Amino acid sequence: MGHPAEIAVVSLTTGATLAAGTYRFTVTATAADQAPTTRATDIHVSTARPLTSMARSATVIFPNDLNPGVAQEIAFRHGLDATTLAWGGIRFEVVGPGGAVYGPWNVDARDPFLRWNGRDSNGDTVAPGVYRMRLTVDDDQGPKDGPLSEPFGVSRAYRVFSQRTSVQRANATRSATLTRRHARMRVVDGSLRYRRTTSNWRKTSLVRTAHGVRIPRDRIPGSRALLIIRGRWKYSDVDLEVVAPGGKVRNLDIYDEGGPGYLGFQVPPSLIRPDGTVRFRVLWTGTFARTGRVDWVGVRIDKWVWRDL
Repeated sequence: MGHPAEIAVVSLTTGATLAAGTYRFTVTATAADQAPTTRATDIHVSTARPLTSMARSATVIFPNDLNPGVAQEIAFRHGLDATTLAWGGIRFEVVGPGGAVYGPWNVDARDPFLRWNGRDSNGDTVAPGVYRMRLTVDDDQGPKDGPLSEPFGVSRAYRVFSQRTSVQRANATRSATLTRRHARMRVVDGSLRYRRTTSNWRKTSLVRTAHGVRIPRDRIPGSRALLIIRGRWKYSDVDLEVVAPGGKVRNLDIYDEGGPGYLGFQVPPSLIRPDGTVRFRVLWTGTFARTGRVDWVGVRIDKWVWRDL
C-alpha cells in the first residue's frame, strides 16, 4: 500500500521565484509493471506583501447606538490581493474576552475592509469588552490563523434624544441698562418690572437692557440653542435685539416660538461668541399696558443622553 507524498512548491523545486498568476502543476508516477500515471492541478500564486496587524477605524464601537457621531461598527483594511481573495479561502473571525470566538464570516471581495457590527451570528450584541479581529486561511489541512488586529472595545451604551433648559432670573443676565425713557424699572426677586410714567401718547416709553447668556457646548452638533424670555406683558410690549460678535445690532421681527409672556429665538452659530456666549437686549415699550415684567431667561438645547443595557 502506497503512502502520500508531499511536494513543496517553492523556488527550490521550481528553479525560480514564480510571478503572480495561475500555474498547472503536473505529477507523473511510475510503478513496476504498470503504465505511468499523470495527475495535474492548478496552483494560484500571489506575490502580495505579507499580512500585518490591521489598523482599526475606531477605538470603541457602539452597536446599539443609532445616532450619528460615534462608530456603530469597526472596519479594518485587510490588504488582501485579488488572487488571495479568489482562491485563498479567506474568512475572518472576532476574538473576545476569555478567548471567545465569533464567526467566522466570509470576506467580501468587493470591499477592501473587514467590517463587524459588534453582533454574533444570531444578531445579538456581544458582551462589553476588548476584542480583536483575525483573518483565517483555509487549505487542505484546515483553517490557519492569520494576524490579529489592533484591539478595540465594544460597548452596549447608546444615546437617546433629550432637551435641557437652563434658567436664570432676568436680572442675573443683565449687564447694563442702556435706555430708560418715560418709564421706571425696578428689580424684584430677580425680575425686571416696568412701569410707564407718562400718559401722553406722544411720548413713547422705552426701557432697554443689555444681557448675556452662555450657550452650553454639549448640545447635539449642528443643532441650535433656543433663547427663551418669559414674563408678563401685554401683546408686543417686549421685543429683543441681538448683538453680533462684531457689535452689529439686529432687531428681531420674527420669533421661532412665542405666546403670552413668552418669546423664543433659535440662536444661529454666527451670533455665538468664541467664549460661548450670546449677547442680546430686552426692550419694553409699554405701548399696550402701563406695567410689564420679564422674569427669567432660559436656554434650551438638544442633547444626547447615554443609556446602557
